[in-house]
Amino acid sequence: MVKNCYQIKPTEELLKYLEEKHKRDYFSMDYQLQTNYGSIYELDNDEIVFLPNHLKHSGILFKTKICFADTIQSDKFPIENPDKSIFEDETDRIIEIQLNILFYQNHLNKVFKLNFTEINREAILAYLKKIVGREIRGINTDRDIVGMIAVTGDLVKRELDCKWFIEKWYGMYNPYYELNLLSSDNKVIKISDIILGKLKWKIAKLDSIFKSPLIIRVNGGIDYDNYSQQRNCIILE
Repeated sequence: MVKNCYQIKPTEELLKYLEEKHKRDYFSMDYQLQTNYGSIYELDNDEIVFLPNHLKHSGILFKTKICFADTIQSDKFPIENPDKSIFEDETDRIIEIQLNILFYQNHLNKVFKLNFTEINREAILAYLKKIVGREIRGINTDRDIVGMIAVTGDLVKRELDCKWFIEKWYGMYNPYYELNLLSSDNKVIKISDIILGKLKWKIAKLDSIFKSPLIIRVNGGIDYDNYSQQRNCIILE
């Protein structure tokens, strides 16, 4: 997308501009995007105004409908999401997670000053103790946490014969992808939620992972076919 075909502006300024162009108010939008729920205003002069669903953040004035269409096609607005998810900066590795397990293990080894060469229960327990300790001190990075999800997911994947799948979500402007697992009996294992739960509650026990209700199929487990009907899911392998 050509950079000079749009302008990033405060929403207050864009709302005043809409009034000048006879769009009465915020609720006179032409339609709402089904991705990030932004509001779209089509003006008679071929311009498009995009306002985010939270008016505290910037909007965009697209000078032409073609410019706006190119943005939609690329699935990338020229503004970073505020309050970014932990997954966003790791997007390129997440969508090819099968190729990046070693990258994340090497990262965790370096950060935690460990030297595991295999991903097994001993390694995962050691990583878990370290990352929970760092969570207590508030020094974990997004990459540390995604790395912990990745290596733990790799172990669960091999032990329970799973496949990786990613869920596509949207922030204020742009998408991000969350890592999860699909079991051989077509059940969802929300490995990201499992690890994030351990960090939230500061639990550094390996059995708390493998005995998680999200793995042991409480109430029959989460059926992937039903789950994926409500979400944008992509099976990676």
